[in-house]
Amino acid sequence: MRVVVDANVVVSGLMRLDRPPAALLDAWRDGRFEIALSNELTKEMIQVMGRPHLAARYDRTTAEVDAVRDAILDLAAGSHPPMGDPRDPNDRHVLGAAVGLTADFIVSGDKDLLVLESFEDIPILSPRQFLDRLNELASSAP
Repeated sequence: MRVVVDANVVVSGLMRLDRPPAALLDAWRDGRFEIALSNELTKEMIQVMGRPHLAARYDRTTAEVDAVRDAILDLAAGSHPPMGDPRDPNDRHVLGAAVGLTADFIVSGDKDLLVLESFEDIPILSPRQFLDRLNELASSAP
């Protein structure tokens, strides 16, 4: 299963270990799904992860943050044109990446994306909703 994960979810998952975004990152590292990222999303994530005021708040060790950053760099899969007409025009690159990378889901904490519920038949879910869906799929698998 291929999932476009918004930068806010990755950063939140690094900062707060007791929240759904952290569980989402753990499920990804356990191989339960594949994160698909465009060059634009990768660049945004690396920039946000490098902000000093955020880095000081990470609940993860420096080695864990570095490992996530390095894995994200390996996921970049080309550029994809921005798409859609979300309330926040900056979210168009998330939608474009999801279509261009043939994602099964978009996971975001951004209300401007979540209000859409889906784009081009790709469900847009919060981290909690995605984890619930992931667990449902696992329990229904033979």
